[in-house]
Amino acid sequence: MKKLALFFIVIVCTMTLLATPLRVVAISPTSVGTIQYLGESSSIVGTSQYMTVPGAKVLGNITNPSVTEIAMLNPSYVIVDSYTSQQIVAQLKNLKIPVLMINQSYTLNGAYDSMREIAKIYGKESQINQLINKMNSLMQKNSKKKPISLYFMLSYGRDGDFSINNKTFTSQIMENLGMKNIMDNSPTNQVSRMDILVKDPTAIIVSSGNMGTNSVTLSQLKSTSPYNQLNAVKNNKVYFIDSDTADEPGPNMLQLIEFLIGVKNANM
Repeated sequence: MKKLALFFIVIVCTMTLLATPLRVVAISPTSVGTIQYLGESSSIVGTSQYMTVPGAKVLGNITNPSVTEIAMLNPSYVIVDSYTSQQIVAQLKNLKIPVLMINQSYTLNGAYDSMREIAKIYGKESQINQLINKMNSLMQKNSKKKPISLYFMLSYGRDGDFSINNKTFTSQIMENLGMKNIMDNSPTNQVSRMDILVKDPTAIIVSSGNMGTNSVTLSQLKSTSPYNQLNAVKNNKVYFIDSDTADEPGPNMLQLIEFLIGVKNANM
């Protein structure tokens, strides 16, 4: 009888643990998109500044979130990345709060790894693997190389012009789709307008929105030198994409792939 009673106690405890909903503090902005894709938005009880998650408490910026406020939320996990202070991470671990440090590499494989790590805590690795397989399959089907060169505009204006190089998932997706990022070999994200003019891309992609270029329009480019000398601008081959889709290394990459395929087909 004692063994039977012990068996039932173990079963009840296990079922209780499994039924306990996760309470996740998503300090890393890139983690939120993956959690939402998994259908687990309700598990997010806290996040960092500038992230909009209904019902989630804002705990400060990504670098130095409030450890005290995090602890008060009694989280199952705190998801951070390399932008979060190591001192903060150490304090959380000292409080015995589980910390998931995701890969903040902006490469395609780095993004895949991060999504898998987050999916693992929800037991939904298969859902993410299906998404990754869909992305890879879509790129493979559209991988035929075409003489199409792209300039990806992250920022534009008085503070300088910024783009992406070959260390980013966006540039790697372009390459997988058989297109050329004209700033592949740039040592930094800041670029010279004269360099853009010399390379004269087939098309320009503008990342617009909260994290990208907020105000630039095709009309502005047509009246700004040397952009107005580019064939892409003259021929209206300028395409706008929301920065949340363009710049986030997560499930939104599927929409980015589909968008770039559309740009490729429009310029063949």
